[in-house]
Amino acid sequence: KMLEVFLGKRERFGRDVLERITEHLEPYEKKVADAGEKLQSLDELITEKKAKLEEHHKTIAACEAELPRVDYEFKKPKLKAALTDARSQYRALEKELKEKVKERRKLQKQKDKLENKAGPWQVKKVMFGRLVRGETPADSEASSAEQKQPEHKETEPSIGLAKNFDELYDAI
Repeated sequence: KMLEVFLGKRERFGRDVLERITEHLEPYEKKVADAGEKLQSLDELITEKKAKLEEHHKTIAACEAELPRVDYEFKKPKLKAALTDARSQYRALEKELKEKVKERRKLQKQKDKLENKAGPWQVKKVMFGRLVRGETPADSEASSAEQKQPEHKETEPSIGLAKNFDELYDAI
């Protein structure tokens, strides 16, 4: 009977703390999600800018290759003007691309800072979530160890490798 009362109190306490932690984490999680969306849109924009930059580079290369082959004097000024225009657009796109990359780095740093602030709270949330589910620290350590390492099947555990009293007792 006392055990049931203790477990009930532990569960209520765990749920209360879990709710408070969740409330504390919500703003961080929203900001991290927003930063992730902005990063994704910036990545798409950067990809588009790189594609446009490559197109302009090809245009410049084609104009430069064509310039020596032009025989007519009236075509050379037009080609030179097109080449100058393509180079200026290339420089402008390159500048925009550098600005977007700089903006992305800044946003990534902000996101990393937010994740670092939220990290300890997320660990606490997982910890109290396990408490509410009734897992003991030994259970959670064993489950995390099983997830991290492949299973090692031993026929008989030795005293030095025993993880708890039951294994030790069974080994003797």
